[in-house]
Amino acid sequence: MDVSTIGKDQLELLEKLDSLLSVITKRARSAAIAIPQQAIKKGVQLCLENSSRLLEDAKLLFDHKRYASAAHLASLSFEELGKGILIGAGWRKKRVSKERVRELFHTGSKGHLLKLRAPIERGQLIGVKSPEPPARIRQILESSYYKRNETIYVDWFVRAWKSPTELDDGEIRHMAQGSIDSTERLLKLAENNLTKTLK
Repeated sequence: MDVSTIGKDQLELLEKLDSLLSVITKRARSAAIAIPQQAIKKGVQLCLENSSRLLEDAKLLFDHKRYASAAHLASLSFEELGKGILIGAGWRKKRVSKERVRELFHTGSKGHLLKLRAPIERGQLIGVKSPEPPARIRQILESSYYKRNETIYVDWFVRAWKSPTELDDGEIRHMAQGSIDSTERLLKLAENNLTKTLK
């Protein structure tokens, strides 16, 4: 659209509409609407598929010694798994409540931690009896969550720069490997058992 052909009044109206659109979009995103039972199975399926995709990408990065990025994607994969489990938990109640939807999609760091903890704390939903102690899995994955920004962004912290390129390779490799292994183990259980629950 050629702005030079638009009159001043029209331009002001477009600017008002543009600002109104951002308000509407923001409100629509923050509106929590319960997920009905007929949509739960599809949501779980999508979460597990996305978790699997992110995990495969994390493994590829790990194989190419891109440990910081691998750890980040493995953490995101575990979070998608947790989201799927929490959505699946609404099956017996015949819906996922508005409050749970708000927690899963609109509450920032609280929602991230809720999803990271779900495969461990709600493991019975996917028939999880992991050989690893739950505290160890939780420690690895929460460490990945808290280090997420460190593994992706350059940051100015107090009076020093922090960069993914300067992280200790051994520590990040260990974190990435632990995240990948735990996610892979629990994702297989979810793919086998959670889908059976939703029949």
